[in-house]
Amino acid sequence: MSRSPSVRKPKALVPKREPWPSTMVFPQNLRDAIPASSARALELHAFDLHVFNTNQTGPRVQAILSVKETGKLTGTFEVLLDLQAPAARELAKRLLDLAEQAENTPSVPLF
Repeated sequence: MSRSPSVRKPKALVPKREPWPSTMVFPQNLRDAIPASSARALELHAFDLHVFNTNQTGPRVQAILSVKETGKLTGTFEVLLDLQAPAARELAKRLLDLAEQAENTPSVPLF
């Protein structure tokens, strides 16, 4: 009896995921402060910026955003924005362009 080799379809290649993608990290206590049935507006209270570069992560920019509750609730939370250097550069460029547009746009009544 002759055995023919089995023919298998190659497995689909999974796109390679960046080992350290750009991320936002929200603290657990912030998640607990947002009701399941609604959203929560937080005021940007302060921010701090850092850079680092390791052989595992590559060049990174981190923004630690300190946000606080508005209205009746109180509390301050730190949200981490961790970006790859090209993403940080693109975000900075877009923010500068939009700030320029906002300053050159005629104001209109809100209500």
